[in-house]
Amino acid sequence: MTNKKNSVSSRPRYTIHGSGVQKSSVPMARKQNIPAGTYGAKILSITPTTTAAGADAIEVVYRLTNVRGQTLLMREVIPTNSFPYRRFCDALIAAGVEEGSDILDAVGVEERITITYPDPHGLGHISKRVPLNRASANEDEAESTEAARYAADEEFDDFLADEEEM
Repeated sequence: MTNKKNSVSSRPRYTIHGSGVQKSSVPMARKQNIPAGTYGAKILSITPTTTAAGADAIEVVYRLTNVRGQTLLMREVIPTNSFPYRRFCDALIAAGVEEGSDILDAVGVEERITITYPDPHGLGHISKRVPLNRASANEDEAESTEAARYAADEEFDDFLADEEEM
C-alpha cells in the first residue's frame, strides 16, 4: 500500500528560492572592505539579477583603483525601475555609451567615482561620477561647455572690476 500523503502526485509542488543573502566573491561597498574616498573605476561586468525583495535589477562589478595604485573589487545591485538606475544610465551616457544601446555596452566604461557612507553602518554610496573615457563627440561638447564657462567667468570678473571702480 502506498502512502498517498508522500506521493509526488498528491502533494503541492514547491520550488527552491534563495534568500538573496548569499555570499558573493565580490563584496558590496562596506567601510571595512572599501574605504570612503575617490577611486578610478572600471565596469567589469553587468548581469541581470533580482533584489532580495524580488525586483528586477542589474549587478554591476567594478574594479576600483585608489590613489596608491591598490585595486579592489566592488559590486552594486541597482533595481532597474528606480531613480538610481536612471542616474546610472545618465552617467553611462555622459561616458559616451549611446542612449538606447544595450546595458552590456557599458562594460569597460571607466570613471572616477567618489564613495561615501551617509549611514556609517550601511552600504556605501557612489556620490559622484566623472567619466574618463568619453566618446570624442562628448569630449568636444565638454570642451566647448568648459570654454563657455570660463568666458562667463571672465565676464563676471569684468563686472566685478567695473563695480570696484565706482
